[in-house]
Amino acid sequence: MPHERNIERRSRQKGSKINELMQQIKKQDAVINTLANELTEHRILLETDAKTGLPNGTYFERKLNEAIQELRESKAPSSVVIALDVNYFKSLNNIIGGIPADRLIAGIATVLRKEIRGSRNKAADIVARSNQAGDEFSILLLDTTPDKVESRLNGIINGIKGITYLVKSPDNRHYYAIKNVTIAWGAKLIDTTLDAKANLHVAEQTMHEQKNKQHKHKDLPIVQEISQPEYIRLQKGKNVVDTASISIDRAF
Repeated sequence: MPHERNIERRSRQKGSKINELMQQIKKQDAVINTLANELTEHRILLETDAKTGLPNGTYFERKLNEAIQELRESKAPSSVVIALDVNYFKSLNNIIGGIPADRLIAGIATVLRKEIRGSRNKAADIVARSNQAGDEFSILLLDTTPDKVESRLNGIINGIKGITYLVKSPDNRHYYAIKNVTIAWGAKLIDTTLDAKANLHVAEQTMHEQKNKQHKHKDLPIVQEISQPEYIRLQKGKNVVDTASISIDRAF
């Protein structure tokens, strides 16, 4: 009997230690999960453009490299990288001011995101803001061809041009209606022998060439300073983007 009681006592002690170890493991798992979530959130912040909610250039480059690697391994249908630039943005910035110009970029980003995501309903397609201090965007379209891209982009760019962007100053003293916003672009069929930076660089070169040609035609944006009542009236119109009402949320 004493021997059986000793075995029973040791068994209870071992069971207690196992329970303690299991609790410690659970706590460690919770800590690891918390750290993993924090790292994920930190990475999201590092890869998000704060002024538009779009992915930034860092995210775009990472995803483009991943797409290039998949193309190398699977020989999947071709994909295209696109560089975009807002024409005469520096002039717009000088006229309406830095903060309203940032809101204009947010408005254009909203239109681009809807057009790119909505055009083919492909969640894998990406539109990003290339440079956080400027007016350039990048697009990655998977499983497509340059001729289809040109047709689709012409429609998107004409759509951007046909929109009236409402912008106001931070002190609510100046209100603007901006029309005829034009975009220069360059597309590059992804070359799997090049990395993301090299592919994007080729697209950017083509975009800058197109931008120089467009500037010769002087197709300038139209900036009208309007009254507050006119601003409010235009908010209800069609093909209007009120940049003040845009919520800058993460868009990917």
